[in-house]
Amino acid sequence: MKRITLAVALLTLALPAMAVAQGSHSGSPPAAPSAETEKFVHTAANANAFELQSSQIALRKTTNEQVKDFAHLMIKDHTRIGDEFKSIAQKQNLQLPKGLGSESQSSLKRLQSESGTRFDRTYGAMMLKGHQQAVKLFQSYAQNGDDLRLKQWAQQTLPTLQEHLRHAEAMERGSPARTSAR
Repeated sequence: MKRITLAVALLTLALPAMAVAQGSHSGSPPAAPSAETEKFVHTAANANAFELQSSQIALRKTTNEQVKDFAHLMIKDHTRIGDEFKSIAQKQNLQLPKGLGSESQSSLKRLQSESGTRFDRTYGAMMLKGHQQAVKLFQSYAQNGDDLRLKQWAQQTLPTLQEHLRHAEAMERGSPARTSAR
């Protein structure tokens, strides 16, 4: 009888611990993202979409080979980055913004109205500023982010953004960028 009572007591103590351990598999919805994560997701998605759209405009408008090469690189890399980001966001039940923010939309309109060397300078300046901001954003989240999967992705994506920043700096100076050995 003592053995049955002891077994029942142990089961009673163990069941809550087992329920907690299985909590992530219980089918309950994941916790809402923090304000920090929401800000990162919104800002990173907007920046990525702007890089893609502005670089598509650059391919149509520039005659400068360095700008064309940079725009091709932006489209290739930011398409991959965007695809990875969408996959993570979907798995984490994070909402990505539906479109560009108003500041990014205004910048695209400005780019579309420019031509020639003025376009190239404007595009270059936007890419430089955008990548400075993106590197800072990704460094911060990679160090302090509270969503582990997004934090890892920020860490993995950061070297690509840093390379883009070096290219944008070189484009601003009018000299070819050196790519880092990987």
